[in-house]
Amino acid sequence: MSIKLVGDDLSLGCNTGVITEVTHFGVYAKDSEADQRNICSPTTGVPTGLQCESISSMDHPFYTEKLSACKGQHSCTIHNIHDYIPLGGSGEC
Repeated sequence: MSIKLVGDDLSLGCNTGVITEVTHFGVYAKDSEADQRNICSPTTGVPTGLQCESISSMDHPFYTEKLSACKGQHSCTIHNIHDYIPLGGSGEC
């Protein structure tokens, strides 16, 4: 799924079953090539328009403290996203 971060909360879910794995995640700038192609993983080599590759790591606290907690659930809401993914000016997250 691809979600535009407008607020500070993120809801994830499956139509059937439960969330078993989060394989890729990341952030990209609006209208970047990654946005246009709906690709967020930095391993694809598609320009994200940002310098945020570390946020897309499975070692980043956004994954270890927030996303991984969604495993085994039908749906999950993550609060305070911007505590983990800071938003700034051009070229930043």
